[in-house]
Parts: sequence; C-alpha cells; structure tokens
Amino acid sequence: MSGPSRRVLRAMLPGRMLSPADEVRFRATFDSTARTYRSELWIALMVGMALLVVFDRAFFDAAHTLTHKPELIVVGVVLPMLLRWASSRSTRAARWSTPLYVTSVYLDVAVLLAVRVQTSDGAFESVPMLAPLAVLLSLLLVQIRFEVLVPLLLVGFAGIAVTESSRSAWTPSSQIELFAAAVVTIIPIGTVYSHERTQRTTWLVEQALYAAARTDALTGVGNRLALDEHLSEMSTADTIAVAVYDVDEFKRYNDDFGHPAGDDCLAAIGDVLASSTGARPAEFAARLSGEEFVVVWRDIPASEVVTRAEALQAAIGAIEPMGSADRPVTVSAGVVLPVDVVGRQLSDVVALADAALYSAKQSGRNRVAIAETGVARSEDRRPWTFSTAPAAERPADDIEPRGRVSDSAPRPTKPASCTSTTP
Repeated sequence: MSGPSRRVLRAMLPGRMLSPADEVRFRATFDSTARTYRSELWIALMVGMALLVVFDRAFFDAAHTLTHKPELIVVGVVLPMLLRWASSRSTRAARWSTPLYVTSVYLDVAVLLAVRVQTSDGAFESVPMLAPLAVLLSLLLVQIRFEVLVPLLLVGFAGIAVTESSRSAWTPSSQIELFAAAVVTIIPIGTVYSHERTQRTTWLVEQALYAAARTDALTGVGNRLALDEHLSEMSTADTIAVAVYDVDEFKRYNDDFGHPAGDDCLAAIGDVLASSTGARPAEFAARLSGEEFVVVWRDIPASEVVTRAEALQAAIGAIEPMGSADRPVTVSAGVVLPVDVVGRQLSDVVALADAALYSAKQSGRNRVAIAETGVARSEDRRPWTFSTAPAAERPADDIEPRGRVSDSAPRPTKPASCTSTTP
C-alpha cells in the first residue's frame, strides 16, 4: 500500500477525529461505559456456559461429556468467568479490562472448538459452529475500539476456520456454513465503525456544551456554575485563598466610552485572567458578576498568594486604555490569605474578600488589600455555597473590614485600543 493510501486509511479511523488530549479523555469515558456492558454480559455468558455444563448430556455426545473432563470446565467455564468478572471492575485493573475480556472470549472459543473437534466422528450437532462464533461475536457488544476490535474478530474467525478445515467431518455443507459464518462476522464491522464515529461526534458535542455551560460568554473565564463545581471538588485541598477583583469606576467608564467599550475591556480582563491562570491546576478564575471577578488558589503559601494577586492586578492594569490615553483600566482587589478548607463556608470567605476590596476602594483604588481577620468555621460543616445577595447586603457580623493595603506600581500609558497584554 502506498504512503498516501496509508495516510487516507489512518485518517478514516475513528481515533483520528480527536486531538491527543481529547482522545485520552474520550477513551476514559469509552472504557468506563464498556465496563458497564461487560458487567452485564459476563453474567449472561456465565449462565449460558453453566447451562451447557448442567445439561451437557442433552447437548453433547455422552462419550465426550464436559462433566467427564473437569479440566475443560476449569479452562472453558470457571477461568473465563473470573476474567470477565475482573474486566467489569472499576479497580486498579481497569486498564486491563479489554485484554481480560478478550482473553476470556478466546478461552471459551478454544474450549468449544476443542470439544467440537473431539466430536467430529459424526456427532456434528453436539457443538454447532454457531456456539464458538456467538461467543466470538460477543466482542461486538462490549464496546471495544474499532481499530482494536477488527483484528480481534479476524484472528478469532481465522482460528475457527482453521479448526473447521482440519476436522474429519469437513463436508460441502460445512464449507457453506463456514462461509455464512464469515459473512456474519464481517458485516457488523461497518456498523461498529459508524457507531464509534457517532459516539466520538456525540462526545465532542457534549464536551462543547459542557464547556459552554460553564464559561462566561463575554470574558471567557468560568462562570458561577463552574466556580461552584470547582470548589465542590476541593474537598481534598488543605487550604484555600481567594481574591476578588473589581474594575475601578466602571460605571463611569461605561458612561464615558459606551457599553460596547465596557464589554470589550471586560473581555480583555478575562483574557488576562484566563492566560495567567489557565495553565495552573491550583489556580482558577471566574466572573462573579458585572465587573467583579474572583480567583481561587489551593494549597499555596500566603506569600505566593500575595505575589500572584498583585501580578494579576498589574497585568490587568497593563491593558491598553480605550478612548483616552489618560484613562487606563485599573482594578482593586481584596485578598483572603490561605485558610483551612474543612468546615468553611465559601460565602464567609468571599464576604471577607469583599470587605478587603472595600478597604482597597476606600484607600484610593488601584491597589490590593490583604484581609487580616480570620473566617469563623461553620459548625455544621455544610458544603461551601455562594450567597446570592450583593456584597452590600451580605451579613458582616464576623467581618472586620480593615485590611493591609498594598499600593501597586504606576500604570504605563499606552496608545488607545482595547487589547490585552501580559507583562
């Protein structure tokens, strides 16, 4: 086969639809679903093989009964049953799920063919060729990737064909039966191909919808749903730190330059936060509301929190001003240094960050205020949730609005436009 032909063939494989990173994620989902199918099918196959053993005299010639060959029962019934059971478990052996199931199927096929060869002295109906073929075709039902499944089916059918051609009872009718078995094996391959491509396309659409539902459309950072889910997954963290950023005099900015200009600058701020936090798994940015953003850090030292918070503020301040060169975009920030995760209410932490933000605003804006008070633990240890009330309406009984204010460096003046840059 020529080089271009091989490239075209590889491009047709379902696995070529996704990027390497998406392929890894898809296979994890694909294999998880496959284990569910295998957990159901292994029971059905176990019952079927058990019936063959219990009623073997009705299916096999008495001289070749399975009950007289315990080694066949072990190899053809017990061992495959255990392998299929192991292939359906979500344990450390999950990565071996497909090899385990395939091994169990090949063992069943081999044993059935062995019994069929032993009964080749005229007792053709004792184990019809349909039995090993049906077990082999069970691979179609347990969701094995197309590029893996096709070789497995062809190898298994080749074994059946070789065994059949070596039997003493090889007759023209046997040849017709083998040809029919080949057709039955090959025809479903096209269906499997189409099914997997459909699964991959559906998965891509679902991932796109999932991301869209958790992304703020204007700024490109996470929305409140994404933030809630991110925090709900932080139960394994030891500490959490929060920074709330608010654009200074944003209402006046909208009044002076128009709401489209305000939207552009919010989008530019989102670009800065996304590019600065997207590559760090311990750092997450989201839009709280309007011109207010939040950044969450997990398990990092307090000194690093301050450094990152001030770096983000400086990066936002470096956004090129719009409309007037002497009106740069600035933000004020309130930062809560790392606190223990266990027993905390996120609404308390955000309220404390809001209090520090208020201190930064009162101190002249365009600066970072570090909260100096702690957050009371929640006695009932309920999951963290957001308060839906605006900051001014949130209870502040346990909040001391004083904070240590850190002035940021002067902002450079740049030509009028609205693109984001990072230092």
